[in-house]
Amino acid sequence: MVWTELTRMQYQKDDLEYAADLRDAEWALTAPLMPEKKRLGRPRRTDLRRMMEAILHIVTTGCQWPPLPAPW
Repeated sequence: MVWTELTRMQYQKDDLEYAADLRDAEWALTAPLMPEKKRLGRPRRTDLRRMMEAILHIVTTGCQWPPLPAPW
């Protein structure tokens, strides 16, 4: 795919905190693929969107030191 001005604007992530953060439209495509909450057992405490962003961070950067998020 050739980068045009339209596609550059569409995929630009300068306004996000981290490069691996998902936009709402990207999460809307990904969310249906995530496992649903179980009726039984402990309630889920993990935010699946943040988990997916962490996986994307590792995949895109190889977990280099400078792009690591600050501890929260």
